[in-house]
Amino acid sequence: MQRFIISSLFCLLSACGTSPKVDTYILSANSANKLITVSEDFPKVFVKSLSFPDYLDRPQIVIRKDEVTLDIQEFKRWAEPLQSSFLRVFKAEMLQQGIDVSKNKQFRHEYFDYQLSLEIISFEVNSAQKASLVVKWVLLNSENNQLIASNIEKQEVGFLEESFVAKVNAQSQVISLFCAQLAAQVRLKYTQLN
Repeated sequence: MQRFIISSLFCLLSACGTSPKVDTYILSANSANKLITVSEDFPKVFVKSLSFPDYLDRPQIVIRKDEVTLDIQEFKRWAEPLQSSFLRVFKAEMLQQGIDVSKNKQFRHEYFDYQLSLEIISFEVNSAQKASLVVKWVLLNSENNQLIASNIEKQEVGFLEESFVAKVNAQSQVISLFCAQLAAQVRLKYTQLN
């Protein structure tokens, strides 16, 4: 009997010692496999600022349950900081749309046609199986002293599966849709002013 109790305790203690598996995810550009060469006639945009809400500044994936409740997924995490992942996909999608975007100046006197500020108001999936992105953007001239255009864009994509792969893919798709809208505005202003 004593052996049974000891072996049972050992099994319980070893079960407590193993932690659940953490799954990691990364946003991906829909155009990631398409090669594009930057052309001289591509508008060049410098991303002056990119901000995210504080509640998304965490490695865990956040799911919106309702207007005031968030579900922070402890074992479903971003493989890289969400802001970095968003910017990487944003740049790739904008390039596919014919807009050359940079966050860092490589050379002191590097020229950009526009400066862009992005404020992510929300970027999440919800319990209604939709991914959404709300972004306030401001496009300024190269000297950062004249407003060219601004807007608040909202994009939404539904997904059928309840898997996190489907959720993250839907979030990648809303970035792509936002880039198509923003690129159209940038191209329009570029052709009007040039």
